[in-house]
Amino acid sequence: MKLFVYSLLLSLALVGTAAAQTSLDGTWQGRLEAEPGKSLTIQFVFKTAAGGGYTAVVTSPDDGAIKNVPAKSVTFADGKLTLDVPTLSGAYAGTLRNGVLEGEWSQAGAKLPLTLRPYQAHALTKADIDALRGEWFGTLTGPGGTVTIVLRFVPGADGALRGTLDVPEQGAKGIEARDVALDNGYFSVAIPMAQTKVSGTLKGDQIAAQWNQLGMSMPLTLKKGKYVASPNYLDLPSTAREQLKGSWTGTLNGLAVRVRFETDAQGRMLGFFDSLQQNLLNLPIKEVSLSGTKLTFGLTAGPKYTGELAGTRITGEWSQPGLAKPLPLELTRQP
Repeated sequence: MKLFVYSLLLSLALVGTAAAQTSLDGTWQGRLEAEPGKSLTIQFVFKTAAGGGYTAVVTSPDDGAIKNVPAKSVTFADGKLTLDVPTLSGAYAGTLRNGVLEGEWSQAGAKLPLTLRPYQAHALTKADIDALRGEWFGTLTGPGGTVTIVLRFVPGADGALRGTLDVPEQGAKGIEARDVALDNGYFSVAIPMAQTKVSGTLKGDQIAAQWNQLGMSMPLTLKKGKYVASPNYLDLPSTAREQLKGSWTGTLNGLAVRVRFETDAQGRMLGFFDSLQQNLLNLPIKEVSLSGTKLTFGLTAGPKYTGELAGTRITGEWSQPGLAKPLPLELTRQP
């Protein structure tokens, strides 16, 4: 069991330039404005068929639901291309001019312009690196709750830009970010450990982006600057504080977990959840209540615990988005 509300993976696609050509072999890429203000990266991957002509698949680095979708009736003659994609109820017709396919994508009665160019990875310039280097943060709201996204970009010894991702509320730190790209103001980045892409437009110290994951797209505005987490102080009467203060341990679905209620120098209470084997530490407890012997607390990213307190033991259940039913969790107070 993972305690993450969101899994994380980013993949990259950029529009490149190419010289004039007559063969379609390879990957062609363009941007489709599916709706006002929202565009989708589209790739057509062509291969020469054994008996002549071409086969093709359609993929979108921005949308995990569109991946290697087969095209049918691929015809290319005298510079004119047509193909059908029955799975998407779509079709494309275009003309090759000066190494560029200019045409239209037809779907659900609508015709949208779609220009395709041979895919070519875009190398970051010094100006691009200077624009992106540093820390960027924003708030992402999804089905499981709200979390903070922190991206950091630092040039490596070889001059290439290195990236990492943190999700503070989930205890995730230093997740590798790859394929950082900036092409004429269009930004994208990839994180190979999950299934997500962040892409959008850079203007000054802000990136208006989309978080694309497992077929879902969520808006994400990233601002350049140092992220400083705000402490989440828990409002509890003094009697309840004394009953809860300290470290409580248990086993959740085979994982060793720890719940900590601590006070700072000013006497304000803070709560944290640790999943020790997953190395997820200091996940902040957002809210807590103790009514009689009934304890409830929740984490920022959606999980919730409800239990009965009896001295040094709490018997209860853990629930979180994605679980079919709550899991038992008994917590024991440590000396």
